Amino acid sequence: ELGGHILMTIHDELICEVKQENVKECLDIMVNEMKKAGEDLLGMPMKCDTEVSDVWTGENQRDNYLFKDVEE
Repeated sequence: ELGGHILMTIHDELICEVKQENVKECLDIMVNEMKKAGEDLLGMPMKCDTEVSDVWTGENQRDNYLFKDVEE
């Protein structure tokens, strides 16, 4: 529904593509799901780091999307 999809996984990382207007909502979903998967598997709190870039190998644009309320 949000126009996002996983392009590939690399070990415990996800490379995704999403419409620019839905970046924050998709990021929130992915962070919650990644943390939940780790917590369910290991039974302890987990952390999930994120990066947002306009191109795959580009500079991290996370702060430009004002994600100050997303827990790192």
